[in-house]
Amino acid sequence: MGKASRGKEQPAPKVSPLKTQVSPFTDLWTQPWTVLLILSLLSILIYSNTFSASFQLDDVTNIVNSLQIRNLSNLPLSESRYVGYLSFALNYHFGRQNVFGYHLVNLLIHIANGFLVYCFVLLLFRIPPPPLTPHALPLTPHPSRLPYDSGIALATSLLFVAHPIQTQAVTYIVQRITSLATLFYLLAVLLYIKWRLTEPESRRQSLWYAGALLSTILAMKTKEISFTLPFMLILVEAIFFGSPTRKQWIALIPFLLMLPIIPLSHSGRIGEVEAGFAKGTTEISRLDYLFTQFRVMLTYVRLLVLPIYQNVDYDYPIAHSLLEPTVLFSFLFLLLLFTFSLYLLFVWPRTPYAFRFTPPATRLVAFGILWFFLTLSVESSIIPIWDVIFEHRLYLPSVGFFLTGSVLISALLERRRGMAAISIGVLVIILSVATYQRNLIWKDEFTLWNDVVQKSPNKTRGHISLGIVYRNQGRLGEALRELEAAIILDPENAAAHINLGNVYSDLGRVDDAIQEYKTASTLRPDYVDPHYDLGIVYQNLGRFDEAIREYQAAIRLDPGLPRPHNNLGRVYFEKGKLPDALEEFEKAVKIAPDFFSAHINLGIIYQKLGQLDEAFQEYKTALILNPNFGEAHFNLGNLYKDLGRQEEAIGEFQAALKLEPDLVDAHYNLGLIYQGTGQIQKAIYEFDQALQINPNYDPAQQALKSLHQ
Repeated sequence: MGKASRGKEQPAPKVSPLKTQVSPFTDLWTQPWTVLLILSLLSILIYSNTFSASFQLDDVTNIVNSLQIRNLSNLPLSESRYVGYLSFALNYHFGRQNVFGYHLVNLLIHIANGFLVYCFVLLLFRIPPPPLTPHALPLTPHPSRLPYDSGIALATSLLFVAHPIQTQAVTYIVQRITSLATLFYLLAVLLYIKWRLTEPESRRQSLWYAGALLSTILAMKTKEISFTLPFMLILVEAIFFGSPTRKQWIALIPFLLMLPIIPLSHSGRIGEVEAGFAKGTTEISRLDYLFTQFRVMLTYVRLLVLPIYQNVDYDYPIAHSLLEPTVLFSFLFLLLLFTFSLYLLFVWPRTPYAFRFTPPATRLVAFGILWFFLTLSVESSIIPIWDVIFEHRLYLPSVGFFLTGSVLISALLERRRGMAAISIGVLVIILSVATYQRNLIWKDEFTLWNDVVQKSPNKTRGHISLGIVYRNQGRLGEALRELEAAIILDPENAAAHINLGNVYSDLGRVDDAIQEYKTASTLRPDYVDPHYDLGIVYQNLGRFDEAIREYQAAIRLDPGLPRPHNNLGRVYFEKGKLPDALEEFEKAVKIAPDFFSAHINLGIIYQKLGQLDEAFQEYKTALILNPNFGEAHFNLGNLYKDLGRQEEAIGEFQAALKLEPDLVDAHYNLGLIYQGTGQIQKAIYEFDQALQINPNYDPAQQALKSLHQ
């Protein structure tokens, strides 16, 4: 039997490299300033209705009532989110509490992030493919660029900027912490890649590396999600440059050494300032939180694909088993998505290219998926946070999602580039309209919480918050309805009882108010508010000893609150205990130097004690802090009157009346000054004004009687 004839060896099939064809718009897209202009105009357009949106949720605690941001010396470098709070402090320094400035900075950060996304994606295309593994098919050469790489970069950045899921991170002021951390995160990764692509002999290489290190530090001092940054750099190395060499591991060590920054400065309070109420908790077990997060992450994917039914406060039940159908389905879906990314990285390169899905595309799609999982891992893993879902947590992970989506659309429609561009354009327009509409919800507290109650009717917090809004608007009946609904849903919710007590107090139902405060105090003995509010009720009733007891209880629970000290001082003043009152007012001012009411009270005490210079200084300080504070002008007028400086006293009383026209005592004191200087007609006019406001005001009646005799 003869040898089998050997046929001629067939050459390996040729795969022609992808050609980078030039579109008429390519040059426009590749101009950075043009891209920045496009992103800026789009962002300004879709967020144009947010510049007057009010402070919401945690804005009140972290900005409006924050003492830290009013004085940089009050902001310790050890603060876990130092950089974010520093930005709020700068906003406060230049614009106090004008919301426009805060929204402007938030929008500028969002625009900057959109531009960084563009630069980042474009840079990924500039990375040469890693060497082929021994098992990979020798399909050479690998193109270093996809067609329209700048188009994909622009599409990714446009989707990032326009998507309505970003509204919570942009329009909700305090979530600048999220968007600012994202800025430093993106910048660190981008600069690291620049360093890797720069020739060793270049002078700029060390600058790129130093910039990446600095950005990493800033990111970690802004928000805890930055803990994943060093691992992201390792992922970039592995996917785009191949397995890190010994030299590259040495270069990564400084980034890994920065990991302790967050745990050392954070004190174990991950998520504490999340959206008004997301506190770290031990009430949810780590496993239950993880099971719940499988469902949450699937919800996140749904919101990115179909951003409807957005909600500030989702009614999301805690899962307790992996075998719950919705949990199991979510887990399997996420596992499939994760496995798909690994398949693209390790299996796809060994097979002939299908369609036009080439190695650059597979790497980017896989990287986008892994970016999504890695950047969510801090808040969606085993670290329990009381509020299991918030939309702003998608801000950084969405970069990977939009990158994956843009590459897939481009790859699947590679031969119909015009159709791909139109598809992206239509999608951006739809998302932009949705974002503009979603921003209307953030107009004020009523629009926000009314939306929450409609979407989460069985969740207590929405009813409580809407009840507070109604009370602030003077709509006490509606406030009562919402708070009673909250208590029906959760009878042991102390916050609901406290706020219901406030409404009862406003309605004059004092006994009901006292009962609600006592109930809240029983439910939560560690709460300051029921003691403080109960103290106010007792003070108004003239039950000073009981008021003192409640204020002292509030101070024991939190000595750092200025208002209980201030109110306790007022009670001591009413009881004639001036030294005790002075001590409490001084404590209030020491705790809160910007607490102008405490300065007024301190001035009154000094004036009573005959320390007129000190009184004058306190009144002046109060007016510097709040020029529109009528009581400060009135008290300063009294001081000038006592000093015999009549013209200055007249000016202060008139200023007080301009701000508070119904201030009876100011009219009366003006009348006395005019009477003493012989200006009888003016005196009669002021006494008449006082009596028009209060016909039973006896001092004015007596003064007029003496003038007519």
